[in-house]
Amino acid sequence: MGVRVLHIAIIICIASTVCAVFGQVVLRYLTYQPVAWTEEFARIAFIWLCLLGAGEGARRGSHFLVGILASRLTGTAAKSLALFLNLLQAMLYGIVAYAGMVVLPVVHQQLSVALGLPMSIAYLAIPVGFGLMAFFSLVAAARVVRSPGGQP
Repeated sequence: MGVRVLHIAIIICIASTVCAVFGQVVLRYLTYQPVAWTEEFARIAFIWLCLLGAGEGARRGSHFLVGILASRLTGTAAKSLALFLNLLQAMLYGIVAYAGMVVLPVVHQQLSVALGLPMSIAYLAIPVGFGLMAFFSLVAAARVVRSPGGQP
């Protein structure tokens, strides 16, 4: 259920970004007058798209990995390294998510120029996206612990 909500949110971000940018191009071509809110809306939607997409990347385990050491290890050593790296990732993602939460009250006072929305709407993508990455890193760590035979 939760993953489906994430996928729907990503699809909405993609569709709204495409529609806003396409509408901006068409209106600029037809009227020679840019519409300011579409650019700002597309920027905010793109920020959310990137950070939700990063969360999905963490869920799939498709973030970058330097596998030179991991490919040479087997058994318990490989499992220990995978567990350590997943926990380290979760910790670092959690720190950034926390920092994003700390910033929210400050940026909430600032309004976006064209839409007049609190900038906390855009900045909320940071703790949400990094929170998702931290959560999925912990899920991956649990999967390593539960894996049989020392295989990560």
